[in-house]
Amino acid sequence: MAKWSKCLFNYQKHLLLMLLLAVAGNLSAQTANKAAKKGDRHFTRGEYDFSLKMYQSALGLAEKAEQRKELHFKIAESYRLSNRTHLALEHYLFVKDTLWLAEYENAAFYLGHAYKLNGQYDEATAQFAEYLDLPFEMPRYTQQAREEIRNLKKLAEAELAENEYIYLYNCDSLNSDGVEYAPVIQKNPVSGKMKLYFTAT
Repeated sequence: MAKWSKCLFNYQKHLLLMLLLAVAGNLSAQTANKAAKKGDRHFTRGEYDFSLKMYQSALGLAEKAEQRKELHFKIAESYRLSNRTHLALEHYLFVKDTLWLAEYENAAFYLGHAYKLNGQYDEATAQFAEYLDLPFEMPRYTQQAREEIRNLKKLAEAELAENEYIYLYNCDSLNSDGVEYAPVIQKNPVSGKMKLYFTAT
């Protein structure tokens, strides 16, 4: 009888533990959904700093893979729409080949920009090319993607070229410690003509 009582007690203990875990999981999911909905409201109003906080909070609580992918995408979009696309890179990568093959196809284009803004030019070129190859009748940014590929190719050529005419120095009496405009002279290797560019980072 004592042995039977002990088994019954252990069974009840395990059952109670399972119930507590189920309740905790349910509460966690509800909290994640609540935070995500708050994030959506902020996102709709263009309050991207607030939407980021809510989406990141929801991401920490979300357990389902599909919900996590959706939240990563929304975080990436919040960064992009607040001019911080370089911070969206890891979040666009998280949803790659899942979401944008349906309604989020332009995320493939935005990922190319995120690569570019992080100085990963080879990856950016490959990503824009991948965007052009997506199975959609009319990708929205087809022309822009082609222009990005051309510009990245020119950038790669410029980085390899040696130019004895470029000499930049800081003029203490004029320049501040911040970012400045700088004139750059570049010679066309084919025509021999010189061009003057005004550049800034």
